[in-house]
Amino acid sequence: MRKLVIILLYLSLSGFLQPEETKIELLDLEGYDEMIKKYEKPVIVNFWAIWCKPCIEEIPDLVELNKNNDRFDLVFVSMDQEKQVNKTTAVLNKRGGYGKHYLLTAKDQKLATIFPKWYGAVPMTLIYKSGKVIASYDRKLTEKDLISINNKF
Repeated sequence: MRKLVIILLYLSLSGFLQPEETKIELLDLEGYDEMIKKYEKPVIVNFWAIWCKPCIEEIPDLVELNKNNDRFDLVFVSMDQEKQVNKTTAVLNKRGGYGKHYLLTAKDQKLATIFPKWYGAVPMTLIYKSGKVIASYDRKLTEKDLISINNKF
């Protein structure tokens, strides 16, 4: 038993048992379109920012939903400024860091190319299937929304 405790302590201190730090990739609008097309399964894309309290609050709910349902993929897209990438990474690490993470570099009137009815307000969640938006939520997701999303898949 003592050997097991020593081994676990060593592994923990050496980093083997530490969760991997979240990696955030920069993404422009062209890259966004390409990213969406790569997914074979339906994908939930959640747009958020570190200054948005409802955004931060819904991250763990989306992570939990995805951990319990492998029939879709989960992507988080930060609307923060590039210079805030360290703060963005810290928030995601604290909230679980699960899923694929991007920071959108183009945040102007071109956002309507992602979704015509969206002008950049967060939180915003889009659900894609075969590259097309099948559902959108321009607010913090409710429990009812999460159940509805889960039932779609």
